[in-house]
Amino acid sequence: MSRRIGCLLLILLHAVNAFTPALSKCKPTCRVIAHTKPCEVKTDDDADSIQTIESGNLTPIRQVQIFAYRSGLASSAVLLSIKAIGDTSFLEGTGVSVDGLSTVIEQTGHILPIVTGTSLALCPVPNQKMVQLGILILGALIAISGILTNFTLEQSMISEAAWVLTILSLVIISLREIYYFGFDYKQECGIILCMAPFMLDSSNQLPIAMPLCALGLSILSFGKIFEPINEDLVRSDSEFLAK
Repeated sequence: MSRRIGCLLLILLHAVNAFTPALSKCKPTCRVIAHTKPCEVKTDDDADSIQTIESGNLTPIRQVQIFAYRSGLASSAVLLSIKAIGDTSFLEGTGVSVDGLSTVIEQTGHILPIVTGTSLALCPVPNQKMVQLGILILGALIAISGILTNFTLEQSMISEAAWVLTILSLVIISLREIYYFGFDYKQECGIILCMAPFMLDSSNQLPIAMPLCALGLSILSFGKIFEPINEDLVRSDSEFLAK
């Protein structure tokens, strides 16, 4: 019996030795899969904007457009400030009389839609034909409404419509600035957006609304002095301030 057990053990030992080389060759293989980044698709608008920012090369037409846009913002700020001074409800009780400026203030109401409408039509927007065409048409309509206030018999109706369109242009410009530069660097645009609803009714406004809106627009136009022209062509979150 013991011999049989010994023979079985020897046979089992030889079997294990026979399979050991084969088992040693059967090593688990690892397949390394490289993690690739998802493909980033850049539009022509992004490529053109980045190239413009990096190279600093601007066409003369682009330079004139941005300069005119910024000049329009500054002019709008001055005109709106004059109109705010003429708001008797705001100056009531201060003892300040603006009777001598009544003609200037009245003319300001006619010129302001022309200036703001032109500024809106010239402001740089994303390179999308529908957006560009829509902004251009709306800006032209606002400017035309200001012109019509000087030549139409129904001046009260046209003036009211022109005023509402003027507020609309300031709202769109403020949203455009926030979109391009970020709210952190354009908080004055938030003031304009907050005050705009209280200015729609020219005959019944919140007394502080127009002065605050004029202040926000003045800060916006003044800040443009320190912004490189290239910054108006691409969403950069005011990188020139972050440096």
